[in-house]
Amino acid sequence: MAEVEARLDEFKKAGAKLQELADRQLVLSMRRDLRTLAKPVSERVLNALADAMPHRGGLSDRIKAQGRISLLINLKSGVRIQLANKAGMFMGQFEGGVIRHPVFQTGKWVAQKVPANAGLHQFEKEADTLGAQVAEKVTETMRRAL
Repeated sequence: MAEVEARLDEFKKAGAKLQELADRQLVLSMRRDLRTLAKPVSERVLNALADAMPHRGGLSDRIKAQGRISLLINLKSGVRIQLANKAGMFMGQFEGGVIRHPVFQTGKWVAQKVPANAGLHQFEKEADTLGAQVAEKVTETMRRAL
């Protein structure tokens, strides 16, 4: 789940109309509202990912502390939700099922298998509801613009 996209026709139509109207404050307000909608889902996805990782050595805690989910909004193509980080961790590798890490006090790096797609599975549970909420918010914003 390094990146998950859900493209909705409603969003594209409403987004194109909003872009045409070019009311910057209204669009910024909508973006804030969308991020507010996505925040609880993002936290649940990140927690599901962290909970699936090994707890020994602090990896799970580090993912919770340093990981984040970004919501990127493009009025032409839709909303994209992607894993990101704060301190140099490559978050996508956790979804891939293999992580590389140094072994304590040896300096050697090893590959370790971890459960794959834990974040994706959580996102799939949430996607329909979030998609409907996003489409509704964009449509509502478009109605206010008209």
